[in-house]
Amino acid sequence: MRNLYSLPEKRNAIGVAQARLAIDVVREFVCEMIAIGAELRDVFKAVERIAKIALDKKLVEVAIDYNIDPLDAVPVSRIDSREFRAHRWPQIESAVVELKRKRVKLKGGRSTPGKSRSAT
Repeated sequence: MRNLYSLPEKRNAIGVAQARLAIDVVREFVCEMIAIGAELRDVFKAVERIAKIALDKKLVEVAIDYNIDPLDAVPVSRIDSREFRAHRWPQIESAVVELKRKRVKLKGGRSTPGKSRSAT
């Protein structure tokens, strides 16, 4: 995503595909962490890093413009923590949706930011 933001030559179908592939790779990494029994706190650290990318004010433009969502990298339903799913995940989603709304409003455009990932 950062390449799409900072490198004009990456703003094409290949660059977008690379960003989407990166999200898929991160998702598989987090799934593998869970599958091998990584400490839950380490899974949470990975989720927080993903959230930090999703909440980056520069990268949210890329997310909106190219319909790319870093939060797709989080396999929410596989994270064995009711507390996380009930509290922290909704906080993350809400913060990302609000940031996207603000960016869309500043740009004067329309968008439907956010989608529920609770079933993923």
